[in-house]
Formats: sequence, C-alpha cells, structure tokens
Amino acid sequence: MLPGNPNDLGIDAKGNVYFTEPRHVGDEPREIDFEGIFVVTPDGEVTPATRDVKKPNGIVVSADGKTMFVADHHGGPDGVPQLVSFSVREDGTLAYKKVLHDFEKSRGQWSQPDTVRTKAAVK
Repeated sequence: MLPGNPNDLGIDAKGNVYFTEPRHVGDEPREIDFEGIFVVTPDGEVTPATRDVKKPNGIVVSADGKTMFVADHHGGPDGVPQLVSFSVREDGTLAYKKVLHDFEKSRGQWSQPDTVRTKAAVK
C-alpha cells in the first residue's frame, strides 16, 4: 500500500518519519482509499499510523516523542478544521485522539491550520 499524495512530515527521535496523506485535489487512481497519517520506520516499512483524521495536514512530534500534533482540515462536525493530538504508541502507531482546538468560521472563511511547530524548553 503506497500513499499517493504525501504532504507534511514529522520525525521522532527513533528515526520514524510520519507524514500526512490529505489528498487535497485530484481524482487519479491510487492504492489507498482513505486519508490518514503514515509512519515510515528506519528499516523502510510504510504503515498507517492512524486513519482517525479527515484531511490531515501539518504534523509535529513532541520533544519527548510521546505526543503527535496534527492540523486536520476537516476534522470536526460539518468539516470544521481542528488541531488534534495523539499518543504515540511504542510501535509507532497513534492512539487516543484528543481535540485541542476547533477552528470556527472567521471573517466569513474557515481558518485553515497548516504548519504545526513546537517550541523546545530552554534550560
């Protein structure tokens, strides 16, 4: 199974590369029938990390590697964009989705969260 439209990526300390597969446009045939987040292990294996997103975009792993933050363009009811987090399991899959913020209509347009970044703690 190969994703056809990788978008943003995040890398954890173990060398796993996570990327979003949002399929923004196009109707060309592809091997997968869902939009999700995938993980590529250091040995090159590509597997779904979660399907529990609608149109994932920006993605980042927390500094401790325990949490993944994702901008989901159509995550909420009626397609409301959301910022969500997941717990990162030992095997690299994502679980326990938590909605951190719903982006509501603003100035007549949807806010579209994209790039997600974290700030490392300064000692």
